[in-house]
Amino acid sequence: MNIDDYRRSRSGNKEKNKSKKGGAKLLLCTILLMIGLIITKGNSKLKFKVKNEIYSTNINFNYFKKLYHKYIGKYIGEKKKASKVSGEVLSYESIKNDGGKAVLKVDKNYLVPCLNSGIVVFIGNKDNLGNTVVLEDINGVETWYSNITVNGIKMYDYIAKGKIVGTSSNKLILSFYKKGKILDYKKYI
Repeated sequence: MNIDDYRRSRSGNKEKNKSKKGGAKLLLCTILLMIGLIITKGNSKLKFKVKNEIYSTNINFNYFKKLYHKYIGKYIGEKKKASKVSGEVLSYESIKNDGGKAVLKVDKNYLVPCLNSGIVVFIGNKDNLGNTVVLEDINGVETWYSNITVNGIKMYDYIAKGKIVGTSSNKLILSFYKKGKILDYKKYI
């Protein structure tokens, strides 16, 4: 056996180990899901509570992602760093504070970049803000992009930092919330 044969045999073993680990992760997640379903089916009070929680509150997906990463590891096929779709940096002519929200004066048809990677948890109209997209990052901070036109993103999409969220004309409103409390926008812009 020469060195090339040895290297080929080693690389084949790595692929087998990756598929075994991926299968084990999938099996573990399936078992946990089935246990949860069996427990809620058998207990009507718990079933009612779970149903009310799911339909009446926002689900913090980042909490589950942290737990998954802590106890199970990376997702199957997950890379260490998300690649940027656009290298766009937030640019604006002026900024003013409006009750904790940042009102930015931007160009016409300005492409709005994502400030922090996160999951889309809301798309629609918010009172006095116009069309709004809300992204929640891994730390639980919600970034509200208001007065924008959405370009091809949907609920629960993962948006990488720098990717285009939508377009805005003349005025972009940004606000940052954590657990329902508004945060100082200066830390994030």
